[in-house]
Amino acid sequence: MLRAAPLLLLALLAGCSEMPDAPDAPASALSASAPASATGATVDAADLLQGLRTAPEERGATYRRSAFGYGDGPFDPDGDGCWTRREVLIRDHVGPLEIGRGCRLTGEWRSVYDGRITTDPDAFTLDHLVPLAEAWRSGADRWAPSRLVAYGNDLGYRWSLVAVTAAVNEDKGDQDPVTWLPARDRCTYVAAWVAVKTRWRLTVDRAERAALERELDRCGPTRVAAPGAPDLRALLPGS
Repeated sequence: MLRAAPLLLLALLAGCSEMPDAPDAPASALSASAPASATGATVDAADLLQGLRTAPEERGATYRRSAFGYGDGPFDPDGDGCWTRREVLIRDHVGPLEIGRGCRLTGEWRSVYDGRITTDPDAFTLDHLVPLAEAWRSGADRWAPSRLVAYGNDLGYRWSLVAVTAAVNEDKGDQDPVTWLPARDRCTYVAAWVAVKTRWRLTVDRAERAALERELDRCGPTRVAAPGAPDLRALLPGS
């Protein structure tokens, strides 16, 4: 189970340009100066974007959310009693945290997209920063079942999964940056989007690439935690 320092989803970027109206720690939910990855390595998001392959989105195969491990019940690959959403809340809590029987959590959380604060762990939903349906249309429809489940529960890279208020998550849906960006810290968001797509070797379509290039050009040099390649054995222990 992850037991990272209690710094929200703040810990991933070093030197990211921020939106003028975006508050910072303890207010900002998307940027900080803590180590960006296990090694502390960061990369320029624009460089990562150049390495992504451009391809039309696949619309043929039928998208199935259950294929990503969200079907019969909570997914708990390490068998510690805390399923994926709880693992993310444990990672991203603010201040003291108590973990009780059955992974009952007592603490405080801040939504990464709108800054809303709650002490109710059930008030926040789990957002795949690159939505499952978007991943499916960007190449995941051809993946093996184990890779799909690993993507849906990727606790190995901080930006893959984030805790947000339900209303914002519903508003975002499966949209890409062409039609949806958070109200704050957009530079961080688009850099993280590029990093997650790089990590999983997903494609971008032409409109998506243009939107990402436009945002990153506006942001200026924007560094993001080096995403690395996913280790399926670590993400799916015992499977």
